[in-house]
Amino acid sequence: MNCKRLTFSIYRNGQHCGEQSFEQGVLKLGSDPKSHISLEGIDRMHAVLQATGSQLELVDLGSTVGTQVNGTRIDKCALKVGDRLALGEWEVRLDDVREPEATVDAVFNGFSAEDSNNPFARAAANNPFLATAPRGYAKGDQYAMIRNAPPVPASEVEQENVSAVEVSISWGGNVLHVAHLTPPRSFYVGDEQGKNLGCDFLVPSETLGASRAPVVIERAGSLFLVLPAGAKGDLKDKNGESSPLASLSGTPSAELAGATEIPLPSDVHATFEHAGLTFRVATVKAGKKIARGLASEDTGRVAGYFGVTLAAVAALVGSFAMFVPPMGLVDDEGLNKERMELMQAYLTASAEREQDKVKEDTQEEAPTDQSGG
Repeated sequence: MNCKRLTFSIYRNGQHCGEQSFEQGVLKLGSDPKSHISLEGIDRMHAVLQATGSQLELVDLGSTVGTQVNGTRIDKCALKVGDRLALGEWEVRLDDVREPEATVDAVFNGFSAEDSNNPFARAAANNPFLATAPRGYAKGDQYAMIRNAPPVPASEVEQENVSAVEVSISWGGNVLHVAHLTPPRSFYVGDEQGKNLGCDFLVPSETLGASRAPVVIERAGSLFLVLPAGAKGDLKDKNGESSPLASLSGTPSAELAGATEIPLPSDVHATFEHAGLTFRVATVKAGKKIARGLASEDTGRVAGYFGVTLAAVAALVGSFAMFVPPMGLVDDEGLNKERMELMQAYLTASAEREQDKVKEDTQEEAPTDQSGG
């Protein structure tokens, strides 16, 4: 069902009442206020207009006064621009039919629309919560955070005597994974998962060329960058001087065929590209843990909330106890005692009656000797 932009002129008893435009696939005409074209004095559900393919079709819904198009009463007919619909004392003229204007902005997701190899792309959806492309955004533009304050002293956020390895993996300009290894250890990528062997980041073996490949290796306290065959990159020292990785001396790797192991000194970072991904390995100082006391400000605030809640519950339970009637109002013990006395009296009376009855029966059965002998 197509959605077209329809424009109507509405008349009542020959007097022009206004114009209305709609972009709907189905239009309802009737006296119901919820109808798209609501007209007084006609049936509540009078007629319906729908766009089917390239034409417009008007259907009368069994109205009382009927529906006329250009003076002819119809049950169902096709409409064109200029046709006049007579609905009781109302006349509706179709003035214009056109395709709606495309006003949907491009969805801004950080990727170029021309990049058809984006594995993270998904079909565009009519989602009102997606951000639209900002005005003036051009291909190749990049956004970056601008420093507006002096840098934080390294001594406040780093441990001077503790080393760490930072490994980041990016695809294009998007960071996929960041790992801080403290203490330094080996880092592997791939899709092999075993009992004793595993990978820190999943990369399909079809893309990587191996089921498990090291990025950095820790051996006897030393760190080695593993450069796969054909990979290109550079290494920067703490002074900012850059050197191509291919120009650095290294040894063949025993863990990845064709790869080279390059020693990594302190305060350097190496970057290389392989399998469409960008790997960055840096030897840095370990981050300092934030000191947090047991009775810190946040902890005290949370404890206060719990204390107030406990006090409120205790007050509620105490109020319930105040409404419980005293136990002395009902003398259960005295009531039971009276019942026992009544039962004993009843049993005593019953026993006396039984004894009297036994005596009478015994006297009747005893033989009497009136004749002496």
